[in-house]
Amino acid sequence: MVSACSVTPVPLTPGETALRVAQDMTAMYADQEPVSGPITLEEASARALKYNLDHRLKLMEEAVALSDLDLSHYDLLPRMTAEAGYSARSNTQGTLVSPGNTQSVSTERVHNTADLEMTWNVLDFGVSYIRAHQKADMALMAEERRRQVVHNILKDVRASFWRVAAAERSLPALSALSENVGEALKNSERLVAEGLGNKVEHLTYQRALLDTLAQLDATRRDLMTARQNLAALMNIRPGTPYTLAVEGTDFDAPPAFPLTVEQAELVALHQRAELRGETYQTRIYARESKVGILKMLPGLNFFAGVHSDDDRYLINSDWASLGTSLTWNLLNVASLPATLDAAERKVQLSEVRRMALSMAVVSQVHVATLRNASAVHQFKLAQRRRVVEDGIGDASRAARQARRGSELDAIRDEVLAVQARLRQDLAYADVQDAYGALFATIGADPLPSRAADPRSLDGAKDALSQTFERWRSGTLPEVRATKS
Repeated sequence: MVSACSVTPVPLTPGETALRVAQDMTAMYADQEPVSGPITLEEASARALKYNLDHRLKLMEEAVALSDLDLSHYDLLPRMTAEAGYSARSNTQGTLVSPGNTQSVSTERVHNTADLEMTWNVLDFGVSYIRAHQKADMALMAEERRRQVVHNILKDVRASFWRVAAAERSLPALSALSENVGEALKNSERLVAEGLGNKVEHLTYQRALLDTLAQLDATRRDLMTARQNLAALMNIRPGTPYTLAVEGTDFDAPPAFPLTVEQAELVALHQRAELRGETYQTRIYARESKVGILKMLPGLNFFAGVHSDDDRYLINSDWASLGTSLTWNLLNVASLPATLDAAERKVQLSEVRRMALSMAVVSQVHVATLRNASAVHQFKLAQRRRVVEDGIGDASRAARQARRGSELDAIRDEVLAVQARLRQDLAYADVQDAYGALFATIGADPLPSRAADPRSLDGAKDALSQTFERWRSGTLPEVRATKS
């Protein structure tokens, strides 16, 4: 008997796994607008918000929380119970009536019943009302988690976008330079093979060229990795070609953050998703004490219903009922102090956790500000280094044309000049990364409220374009410092 009821684990078959993989691969890139031209920063950000799977996951979690809130509203309604019954006995239910022991039959051996009853418990209504408020706060917490994901995604998109932009500006020069280095290497190898010139000098020259090729390949690899990272953030299938639209961008003028440190601190303490979510958690814990107090009270129950019974011995086979009852669980009274103490400790825990988060947020604002200042300083140094390397490269090319300089020196100077330009572009990307990280640190929302899942890609691009313009002009959420 026991073995017949046991359950044997059934692992996935290769066919089921293959089907799941095929379905997932199709679903991951389904219902996406194809890339039809160069991608702007606004479009890259919009694609990330609309198609990125991490963001879609948080949207689904928020939708589930809202569904739970909708379901909790039904707990506020009375209970409506419908019941139908069939009753049968093996013998007649009768009684003896004295004197004379006369038999009396009051119920048929077989009869059917039907009942429709509505009950409403005042205590359950109060508890359900508080639980509904807690569900509402949980839905708001889910929204804050989604906001946090949005901030992180857009920060990563901005960082990857400008690194890819630097790659697109520098890769053609790197490729051409790699070809020149490769050609010079072949010429040197040919001279060694023919026994011309000093062999040690040629091998030393080849070693320097190989080191240069290794540097160029490492740089190209890092830039291509950034390209794949941006594609993953936009949820573009790997290998899909795309280009960026950066025409008109002044790579010599990095963006400036419009707030002071004190202003950024205040905005962050008002806007950061973690702090707002923890505030909702505190409200949930605070309402738990109200639930404990309500459960201590007696439960007043109202009921009303209609009934039917086809027993022919009944004078009235159909009737209505109405009544009320009062129940009181005395053990809830005894457990009230412990319940209130536990709820109060949870509130205190949440408040301490919020204070710790506030301290961390303030620290993050200062770190992000210092990082931004450092990135701007490094950019200015890279800019000066690029000017110097360009001057050296021009002089080296002129000397080579006049046959006063060596080929190795000319190639090395050209490599340094290209790397200096790339280093400046990457420093510009670092400034953009630090700039975006500052907005993520203060919790600035890139999209209007409830527009996190825009219906169209163009609508999201327009909204983001307006937001980025407001950020550049220094228009941010207005907050007020309150006096303690």
